[in-house]
Amino acid sequence: MSKEDLLKERFVIIADYPGNNRMEGEIIPSPIDSYSQDEISALIFTCKNFPKIFKKLEWYEERKVEDMPKYLKQILDDGKTTYEKIISWNMKYLIGMIDDRYCCDLMLWKGKYQYQPATEEEYLSNLAQLEGVNK
Repeated sequence: MSKEDLLKERFVIIADYPGNNRMEGEIIPSPIDSYSQDEISALIFTCKNFPKIFKKLEWYEERKVEDMPKYLKQILDDGKTTYEKIISWNMKYLIGMIDDRYCCDLMLWKGKYQYQPATEEEYLSNLAQLEGVNK
């Protein structure tokens, strides 16, 4: 799944409402939604205005392991960005393993320090910059 797809806003239905033709726990928009972009925008607008019926999902919530990114980035307090390559995911605890000893815990950092999906190009570019600095 692309970085852009992972970052698209999604909501889950947490309560029933009049005229609802969806089930509680269903994610909006779901992959089966065949709405136009305008209809999806209107649906997202509705979800945002009824937080007791729709819960906004974080980019990593309710994902399958195969949907998770292979690269993550995190912007630190000093403005620097770190990039990590994930070798495996533990979806029960939302942990991306970097190697046998280190991991990225998606539940540990929230708000502006939250991990975000990154692309391979971003990761490799950062790696090249770090190697250039260390020469």
